Amino acid sequence: MNRIILASILFLFQINVFAQQFSVKGKIINQNKTPLEFATASLLKGDKTLHLQASTDSLGNFILNPEKGNYRLIIEQFGTEFSNKEIIVNQDLDLGIIEVKELVQLDGVTIKSRKKLVEQKVDRLVFNVENSVVATGGTALDALKSTPTVRVQNETISIVGKGEVLVMIDDRLNKMTQEDLVAFLRSIPADNIKSIEVITTPPAKYEAEGNSGLINIKLKTAKANSWTANLGSTYVQRNYASGNINGLFIYNYNKLSLQASINKGTDQFRTTSDNRIYYPNELWKHDLKTKSKTDILSIGFGADYKLTEKWTSGVKYLGSFNDRNAVNNPLTTRYNTSGEINSYILSDVNAQNKPKMNSINWNNVFSLNNEGKNITVDLDYFNYQKDDSRTFSGNEIDNQNENIPETYFACNQF
Repeated sequence: MNRIILASILFLFQINVFAQQFSVKGKIINQNKTPLEFATASLLKGDKTLHLQASTDSLGNFILNPEKGNYRLIIEQFGTEFSNKEIIVNQDLDLGIIEVKELVQLDGVTIKSRKKLVEQKVDRLVFNVENSVVATGGTALDALKSTPTVRVQNETISIVGKGEVLVMIDDRLNKMTQEDLVAFLRSIPADNIKSIEVITTPPAKYEAEGNSGLINIKLKTAKANSWTANLGSTYVQRNYASGNINGLFIYNYNKLSLQASINKGTDQFRTTSDNRIYYPNELWKHDLKTKSKTDILSIGFGADYKLTEKWTSGVKYLGSFNDRNAVNNPLTTRYNTSGEINSYILSDVNAQNKPKMNSINWNNVFSLNNEGKNITVDLDYFNYQKDDSRTFSGNEIDNQNENIPETYFACNQF
């Protein structure tokens, strides 16, 4: 019995040791010695995966609680990286004051008749994209990358300190996979965005569960008795060229308001990765190079009419049609325990992804008084279809580059 009790105590002590957390804190200021609010401190593990993340408060302070280990600390704000260094956590760390140099001093600048770049409200943070440089030539995804407390990594969108994240366009949820959502956001020009709201405490009507958060992308509307027309294009050169052309027309006179937008472009990427799988008698080294191409098309149309002084009715359509093709040729090298090559596995993979989204909204707004109180009635239709296919084939060859009989394999997935 005494041995059992002793073993239990040692087991609990071991759990406590392994689960021990330390604090890493600091204060970020700019070159004018002013605290930097909405900066993000991130801890990445050795494989560059995000471990912890925190946003600075109004005094520029942040605190993280990692476990013992080696990390990379990255300090950034609005998509601009200020600091990137390795740290070792084996005790509580106080990094003290971290001074960074801002290219543009944003905090404290007042421009007449324009809103602040970032506004902190009770339940949300508002990033006024139309007042930012990211509104020129970028996409909605670029704007999200520059939004405080929002992180976009490996085609996954997250909010600091939150679990699941839902994305809305003009207060309307868009339920699709993360991969398709990223492709959809790439089809929305940043020039067409008024603001991005990061809602950390979602209202009850959205039925947010657990530690969820909402991101609401508000599109531009026309000012009274005016019209605007924009035509733009972007070109991005990475390993492969990407670009798009977009147009926006907004009209608002008397009782009628119209809006139309279109975006057509191509995104091309090249990604590489290598993985190692350790077996008792072998090491498998997997090398992967992928070329992906996405043809993007998005269309938007909206019309609002003021039927009476207190009743406005309108309809809005948003469509997204993408065609993504990815090609790669994985190579797996099999090594024995002596480090010699046993054989190779060669394959050809072709994957196609065609998500289509159609969203139609009929909205009615009934004004109750002059204080902004109103009743809204919405009727929504949302259609989302996704046609996927993936084919792959290959065979195994020996270390003399000769095909090994009866090792051919192939598969078609739909």
